[in-house]
Amino acid sequence: DAIDPTSGRVIKRNVMTQQLYDGLRLQRVPFNIDFDRLPRGEKIARMCHVLGIGCGKTRLIKFLCELRKSGGATQNMKLVKVHGGTTSDMIYAKVKDAEAMAAINKQDYGFDSVLFFDEANTTEAISSIKEVLCDRTVKGQGLTPGYGLQVIAACNPYRKHTEEM
Repeated sequence: DAIDPTSGRVIKRNVMTQQLYDGLRLQRVPFNIDFDRLPRGEKIARMCHVLGIGCGKTRLIKFLCELRKSGGATQNMKLVKVHGGTTSDMIYAKVKDAEAMAAINKQDYGFDSVLFFDEANTTEAISSIKEVLCDRTVKGQGLTPGYGLQVIAACNPYRKHTEEM
């Protein structure tokens, strides 16, 4: 059962099977933490451990960006919805846009910005995303230091297409 940690009241019954509960306990997943009382940084860190298919990765990143900017009247996330037609030039153009956004946010508001490649593994230009994400370069030139641009990519599992698909 899901239990309100402050009152002990049952919020929702049968939220997971006993087998899942036992497995999570073996993995030392804590069930008695009052998330609302955690420091902001720890809340963000805990949310970053969420993984999987259809679990709302994009929405989670948007939420974390909103949390990060604390109601500031600016955009601090550049979402790139990657698909089969996404080219290296398109990726590099988005990086340039994101760097411009990050420079303004760092200078005017003092916080980092996020460039989020969603479904990064759906393009043949994945090497360009790897270059930006891992090497922090665009065509061999380093990203501008000090702008606070954080690069994130989400991948969904590959599914072999059947004849019917």
